[in-house]
Amino acid sequence: MKRRDVPERDGRRDWLTFIGIFLLALVVRLAVSSSLSSLGLWQNPQFDARENLGWAGALAAGNFQWPSPPTHGPAYPLFLAALLKVAGGSLGAARFGQAVFASLTCVLVARTGVALFGRRAGLAAGILLAVSGPVALVDVSFWEEGLVGFVLSAALFLLATRRTPGGAALAGLLLGVACAARPTSLLFVVAAAAAILFAGAWTRRGAAAGALVLAAGLVLAPAVLAASRASGHFVFVRAYGAVNLWLGNDPASGGVQNARPNGPWDRIAAAPARAGVAPKDEEAWFTQRTIARAAAAPAGLLRAVLSKAVWLTQAEEPRDNHAYAFFASQSGILRMLPGFGAVIALAVVALFARVPVRAAALPLLWIGAGALPFLAALAGLRYRMPLVPPVALFGGAGAALLFERLRARDARALAAPLVAGMFALGAAHLRVHPPSHVFAEEWSLEGNAWMEMGRPEEAVRALQKAGSADPAAALPVEFLGRLRLAEGRAPEASRLLEESLRMDPDSRSAHFFLGQAEEEQGHAAEAAAAYGRALAISPAFFPARYHRGRALILAGDPASAVPELEKAVALAPGEAPPRELLERARALASVPR
Repeated sequence: MKRRDVPERDGRRDWLTFIGIFLLALVVRLAVSSSLSSLGLWQNPQFDARENLGWAGALAAGNFQWPSPPTHGPAYPLFLAALLKVAGGSLGAARFGQAVFASLTCVLVARTGVALFGRRAGLAAGILLAVSGPVALVDVSFWEEGLVGFVLSAALFLLATRRTPGGAALAGLLLGVACAARPTSLLFVVAAAAAILFAGAWTRRGAAAGALVLAAGLVLAPAVLAASRASGHFVFVRAYGAVNLWLGNDPASGGVQNARPNGPWDRIAAAPARAGVAPKDEEAWFTQRTIARAAAAPAGLLRAVLSKAVWLTQAEEPRDNHAYAFFASQSGILRMLPGFGAVIALAVVALFARVPVRAAALPLLWIGAGALPFLAALAGLRYRMPLVPPVALFGGAGAALLFERLRARDARALAAPLVAGMFALGAAHLRVHPPSHVFAEEWSLEGNAWMEMGRPEEAVRALQKAGSADPAAALPVEFLGRLRLAEGRAPEASRLLEESLRMDPDSRSAHFFLGQAEEEQGHAAEAAAAYGRALAISPAFFPARYHRGRALILAGDPASAVPELEKAVALAPGEAPPRELLERARALASVPR
């Protein structure tokens, strides 16, 4: 009787431990969110988080029109829309909902580790993920990686524990969701199919692999169809992916996103338009240019890829949307939480554990699927996120090994893995990305967030911090000029915007707002010239095209305004003001329709 009771007691104990991991992860995530709640960037997110929130807000309001072209996959905005609907639009409540799902991710990883590597290893893996600072930040930010981490971890759990066609089909549905959030997740479908066909004890391998691929396709196909319909041409879930290939394989960048806002990014993003490339051909244009550059300088491509391979192993988080180091500088708990270095050091220790090859195959395939997009495109915090859960599985195995040998007080057996782990931890901290520790960009965006919320005093304080962080940065000067323009101080705005353009002459937004400042002062010809400079950088920038047409009319040159407004109408055929202004310009210039 006693023997039959032991597994039952162990099962209850494991479930209590899983609940403990869930609560630990939840507390960590809520503490991180709370510690950042006073930031304008947290209250009014920018960049990708802003785009996700905008789409999710429209969906929550009942508007199911796809953006054209979609810059993100639909899975996360749909998920976030559901959270916002339940939360009554509260961003804090939506972050809480995300924290709950992310905490379940930690439990899924723990259960997967128990199934593959044993009880102690699995529980340690869940705890590692629960206390990882970068993972916690991503999980409560409005980025798709939190959802992707959950569905990929759920799929991995099913593949590790439900080795039947039915289990494979459920995993396929989850992987389809991941693909509808991040198209690169298609690599995980390939990895899962390979695991079914070649690794592990699966029943009816062919049927299981087929069920997985079919189920993933059933979720993915509608996302591709909707994106393509909205764009008017074929789009695989989302647009603007190929530009990351161009940026990430630039030998001069070392694989990180060094084209920061405004000017450097504006020049690169609008390069196809300046070359006369139609929007539907931009992805192919960037891809072809990347291939041509690699063919012309293969050594440069190799340097970029090797640099990303090193970044893959480092504790440092190079800036993608925002610098992780900035958020850590504003959050005491983030500064205390371990990063990727601790996870990878413990994963190296797992090399000394007797991990069965069959058990290791599935998470190794998962690591490969997560590493390939990182190596092919950009190195950065969010791009590495899919790697962390499977690496944490091996980290849990390493932690379990150290615990067992410490408990056994076997110094000789402990020495080699401990030295290897310490060496790996040191090696993971060898590389630093200095630009990610200069926060002029983040403080500028903080200022912009406060401006948009109607809090000019907070905006000025943030922009002053940005200027102190980097006196040569143009972005804070530009944002201050935009703030002065919004306050009706057009002459001061013009001076500030001109100063920012001396530092960064390629900022289309600085040229555009300078044009508006000149318009406010009644300088129509100067405004038209400023709008023209914005269009020289970004020919498809609709606001500058429309405002240039209007400025030319005000400057007494309606004939020149006609072609500008015709292009504005072509860029935004659904907008009424450009059509009305075009009719006025034609009438003034006596130009027939």
